[in-house]
Amino acid sequence: MKRERVLQAVYSLLQPVSSLLMMGLFLLSSVIHAQDERQERLSQQWVVDNGKPANLELTTQKDFTFLKNEVGNKPVVAFEEQTHEDEATFQLRGKVIDYFIEELGFEVVFFEARIFDLLYANESVNRFKQIDSLRNSLFWFWKTANQHDHVLFFLQQQRQQGNTMERGGLDCNLTSSCGRIGSRYTKKLQAQIKAVDAQFLFANELISYLHFWDRIELDMKKGGIGSLSFKMNKREQSDFLEQSVFIQQWLRDKGQFEWAQIVNTIDEGILLCTDFSIVRALFSKEWFLQINNGRDRLMAENLEFLLAAKNANKKVLLVGATYHFARNVQTITPSKLRGLRLGKSVTMGDIIHSLVHHEMYTIGFTAYQGTYGYGKNGGEGKSVEKESVKSLSCQRARQKYDAPFVLLSYMNDESEYWSNGAIIRFLDYATKTAAPHRSAVMDAVVYIKTVTPIIC
Repeated sequence: MKRERVLQAVYSLLQPVSSLLMMGLFLLSSVIHAQDERQERLSQQWVVDNGKPANLELTTQKDFTFLKNEVGNKPVVAFEEQTHEDEATFQLRGKVIDYFIEELGFEVVFFEARIFDLLYANESVNRFKQIDSLRNSLFWFWKTANQHDHVLFFLQQQRQQGNTMERGGLDCNLTSSCGRIGSRYTKKLQAQIKAVDAQFLFANELISYLHFWDRIELDMKKGGIGSLSFKMNKREQSDFLEQSVFIQQWLRDKGQFEWAQIVNTIDEGILLCTDFSIVRALFSKEWFLQINNGRDRLMAENLEFLLAAKNANKKVLLVGATYHFARNVQTITPSKLRGLRLGKSVTMGDIIHSLVHHEMYTIGFTAYQGTYGYGKNGGEGKSVEKESVKSLSCQRARQKYDAPFVLLSYMNDESEYWSNGAIIRFLDYATKTAAPHRSAVMDAVVYIKTVTPIIC
């Protein structure tokens, strides 16, 4: 009995505390719910005020007129893709490229493709008046994707209408059939030298240089991946670089600046990837980061040359991966992306933006849901990871448009919506990335509601 009276007394004492605790939990839940509702209203209002609507199927050029004022007089505009594997990005980006060329007077398109391969392809295009060679110079995921046909068909139309647009590549090395088949690089180099001064064909430095390339091209003929599997010891690398630099200087002395740039970027790309192996790339992220940074540096050098030497005062479009064109990726969290340390990354966007400053405008593409990959042989693709309710993708998906443009330059980082942890997925469809100053990474983002795999 005594024990029961004690328990009753304790229960009587705790009952008010329990009631207060339950009431507190209820009030806390109500506050959190109210905060979520407020965040929802704030996000909806922000995206309504700062998003420009577009529908993938119905969009026409008039829907992009806001970009005329937004981009202004900036002569360089980059179109970024988070993955090379989603149909919707290819589809919408093609329409936007049409608008920039036809309505805003852009004259040049540079792809994330090899600089020599595009040079060779352009010569074929000019000779045969057909754009097919350009297709063969691109990476396979662009040239075989049906959704990329629109851009190529548009460029073909431009040629038939007498618009001699320039098309070029930014990347180093040789990867397409235009660069890898039939020793085309060394044959074109020797033909160029012969046209300038045939005596140099007998120079020891050139002969030794071409012997190295005999080995590289033999590897290509065997079906290897060219420079990515070519092996050179340290002494050979030093000799190869010395001969390459000698030839580059000779070309510059002869006024052949474009060819000097081509030799430089291809040969540095060879040295960058010497002893490459998939296993090493998978298990040594620091080594792979060095290759990544080196490749971006070479692409930036190529673009700087192309903008200054060949296309001064022209309006230029760039097409490639978000990672390469984005800037300040070091500020993105989480700091690791598929094992790659973003804090140590230096992208082409970082380098070029420091050179052209406010003269470049970047447009990224991202998605809320769907699948991406290659639709060949009935493949279903990979699923886009579910977004946080705080993500801008999630909020835009609740609007009636399926591909709105969001202008990050209008973003106020001190606003209640953005200071409360709003998320933008910048670089892939799996990582919930964020950045303290989102407009410092890119200028605008296209939020596609649903993506599907490309069809090859």
